[in-house]
Amino acid sequence: MDKPTIELFGSPTPNVFKVLIVLEEAGLQYALKAVDVWKGEQFEDWFVALNPNSKVPVLMDTAGPAGAPHVIFESCAILLYIAEKTNIGIPRDPRLRSDVLQWMFFQAANLGAMGGQLNHFHLYAPEDQDYSRSRYRTEMARLFDVMERQLSKTAYFGSDSFSIADMAIYPWILNLRAKYSETMPFIHPASPNHGALANWVERCAARAAVRKAQATFLAIKSTLAMATAEERDRIFGRNAFARG
Repeated sequence: MDKPTIELFGSPTPNVFKVLIVLEEAGLQYALKAVDVWKGEQFEDWFVALNPNSKVPVLMDTAGPAGAPHVIFESCAILLYIAEKTNIGIPRDPRLRSDVLQWMFFQAANLGAMGGQLNHFHLYAPEDQDYSRSRYRTEMARLFDVMERQLSKTAYFGSDSFSIADMAIYPWILNLRAKYSETMPFIHPASPNHGALANWVERCAARAAVRKAQATFLAIKSTLAMATAEERDRIFGRNAFARG
């Protein structure tokens, strides 16, 4: 078997999961390189050379444009790159393409951003954060209503076909369900207000490529449980690592 031309640098986050999905949907061979973010590997010089923003995922394609190596960071940029490289997951029709891209960027600018803050203030912040927790919980409930309205009109986000928009959103829904189904009823799979979203999750989960990507994702081990207080402070930019 030929050596894969694609290397994916990642850790167990929804944004890495979404890239695994697009790689599996495209049928591409790839090598997964684990990055221990709790130990601060993303801040090491070798990683910063790949992504100046020190975040996972990062994808390196040694057979990139014109056959030259190419590095891409930002998960949605990676989704778009693979979709265009392989002609999967993105419609050719300009109007449908625009609709799909809108929902992919909805995930990046809204669902992911709000989900990240929800996770931080509910799971890692000090206890006296009632305002912040309420704010992000309320915003997430609004976003679930937005997604429900869309999926009441189309089978998938932006069109009636599975696309990179769905690949972007699906891992975040699973992440939120795993953390908050019991404490935030609107996130629970059986929520009476989000039946269309629940049906969409089932359609996505039934895809062979999604199942394969999820198995690979679940095999990536997190060292969060072993992280020291200093290591947590470093990744969150607090206490001795706070700036400005």
